Amino acid sequence: MTDYVTEAFVLKKETWNEFDARVMLYTPMFGKMWAKVKSSKKILSRLNGHLEPLNKVMVRVVEKNGYHIVDALRFGRVSPLILNALPLLDALTHEDVPDARMWGVIRSIPHDRDLLYPSLLARKMLEVGGFAPLYAECAICKAKPPHYFMMHTTLFLCDSCIPYSQMMYDEVVSI
Repeated sequence: MTDYVTEAFVLKKETWNEFDARVMLYTPMFGKMWAKVKSSKKILSRLNGHLEPLNKVMVRVVEKNGYHIVDALRFGRVSPLILNALPLLDALTHEDVPDARMWGVIRSIPHDRDLLYPSLLARKMLEVGGFAPLYAECAICKAKPPHYFMMHTTLFLCDSCIPYSQMMYDEVVSI
């Protein structure tokens, strides 16, 4: 049994069994990781409020038959404007593969409502992930610069071609 104390960014939270939860974190030590939280759905849970998506937290994780969060402290919350960038972060990263450059992008997200341009965050994530929008063009009409990135097909599209893409809203990120 090994325990780690690390800074983390909460990406997702899912119900696991009746009173437990699974939380997806992005950490500098592990990259993207899933960790279980015991009794987080109970009324007296002290961890539940800290482990909400968009929170920056300091967590203590125990590794024994998977990862388990035993302690957490929220020290910041980012703007809900970046919600459309979270699926992009999920698509660009793999579990248990730390990426110092991606962690730098996540750590630079300002707290609360200071984020003026949420599309800049998506651009930075794409650059770190190897899809630099600076050199990209629309996949259909070859126009520059593209304004959208389709996650599942990894294509860039412009404003005039996005209606023809037939993609769902949650599969397209505005850059």
